[in-house]
Amino acid sequence: MTFVELCIEGHAREDEIDSFIEAWHEGRAGTQVELHDYLGMTWSEYQRWAISPAILPHVVSAHKFGTSLEYQLAQQANENVMPHA
Repeated sequence: MTFVELCIEGHAREDEIDSFIEAWHEGRAGTQVELHDYLGMTWSEYQRWAISPAILPHVVSAHKFGTSLEYQLAQQANENVMPHA
């Protein structure tokens, strides 16, 4: 199971991602695949997460609900828009 799948199932917390990355780098897990695949992210999601780690919950939500990261980020943006007075 990937890190993202484990998060969805409740068997890992998003703040544990560094431990998964460390295990991959040390060759203890997932060495047969690229890091982004081991984590359960697309290459695009991984690139965006590497630049902005705060989007991780949106990556997990995208996988959980079968949507795209862009959709999840747009939903968040729409929730943060204040209505005009």
